[in-house]
Amino acid sequence: MKILAKLFYFINILFFPTIFLKAESNGSLGEIMDSHVGNVREGAGVSNVPIGVTIGFIIQLVLSFLATIFLILVIIAGFKWMTAGGNQETVTKASKSLKDAVIGLIIVLAAYAITWFVFNQLEMFAGFGMGSGGGASGGP
Repeated sequence: MKILAKLFYFINILFFPTIFLKAESNGSLGEIMDSHVGNVREGAGVSNVPIGVTIGFIIQLVLSFLATIFLILVIIAGFKWMTAGGNQETVTKASKSLKDAVIGLIIVLAAYAITWFVFNQLEMFAGFGMGSGGGASGGP
């Protein structure tokens, strides 16, 4: 019940000033909301970024994170192999882990290359990623 009361209070704070402004101005509610969003955007220093650039940035961030994880797995598997001390079972496990991590790293790098190529083609032919700076550079 407390959550509903807080939610109602929050919604009232958000929308009542806009409703009162609507009554005072000739613009539609959507125009008023757009102007408020624009004011908040300017105050926060955020610019309009096309959706293609945002999606490309998120993909690049996720793939970079995955590549880092696989690189760490390669280092851990190599360390286990070096410290196996002649134990064949540990060497076999470390070798399998190293092989799996390298395959994963290759898959992530291939996915990164494919997304980079696709986004560059979309940007070239459809203007998908074009922003005020001429599009995203350095990857998807």
